[in-house]
Amino acid sequence: MYQTLIAACLLLAVTEAAHAGPRQDIFRHAKAATVLIVGTDEATHTLSLGSGFFVDAGGLVVTNAHVIEGSSRLYVYVLDREIYDAPEVVAVDADADLAVLRIPHPSADPLTLAADPTPEGTEVIAVGYPRITDILNMGFALHATSIPATVSGLVQGPSRTNGRATDFLQTTGLLNFGNSGGPLVRSDSGEVAAMVVTTVPYLERAKDAQGIAIGSVMMKTGISYSIPAPAIRQWLAANHLSTSPSQPVLVQPPLTDAVTLKADRAFATGHLLQTMASVLHGDADLLKLAIRHYDVAAELRPEA
Repeated sequence: MYQTLIAACLLLAVTEAAHAGPRQDIFRHAKAATVLIVGTDEATHTLSLGSGFFVDAGGLVVTNAHVIEGSSRLYVYVLDREIYDAPEVVAVDADADLAVLRIPHPSADPLTLAADPTPEGTEVIAVGYPRITDILNMGFALHATSIPATVSGLVQGPSRTNGRATDFLQTTGLLNFGNSGGPLVRSDSGEVAAMVVTTVPYLERAKDAQGIAIGSVMMKTGISYSIPAPAIRQWLAANHLSTSPSQPVLVQPPLTDAVTLKADRAFATGHLLQTMASVLHGDADLLKLAIRHYDVAAELRPEA
């Protein structure tokens, strides 16, 4: 009896370990393929931040049109440490809220867009850069975030500019500003189920200790909508743009020593903060944060 019990426990442990391995690979691959996109306009002193992800080994990045519209200059941050300015804008569709950029990234490891609709109840992860400005203001270095969510099913809603009937994938999970343009990745296969478009906010009345209303606070409902992967595939095909192979390929990133990784991330973080500061009327607090990260990069790699 004890031998049977021990054997069962060992089998369970091995099964869980085997499951954890591929799941960790999926998370790692999804983060590596997701980028931060920053749009600036010096004339109006405005800043736009969103996410995007590689769909092609040639450097094609898909995102939302609303992430890049109205910007006179674009920056793409890859792997939280590589900076690409002036990426090529390949295609923009305001109504479908889709856009494609191209950057000369030689080792782009694309995600695979699912060819079929994702079933209800499927577990997914939203990968992107939600609330990244708040995170940077807290002193943290640039990094992507993975948020668990669950597919609720396909729903019909209006397209962005023309109001035509369009399918969206509804999910439940606390996504935030900055997730726009990022992928919803299936936890079981690593395929992209959809691309995040919007979350549903609501106003909550704020009260003081005596219960007297003092204003309203914008809250998140936990309900979000995304553009289904099959629709993105069709749109890319209509624009004669290639996509990744039908089966996801998990490629290990090139080995880089830990010191270099930290230094490059610190430099990219400083660059992002300096970019934000220059657009926002030379914000002194952001510049101080930028200098702090530049100092870290210089300490780690004084020869660079």
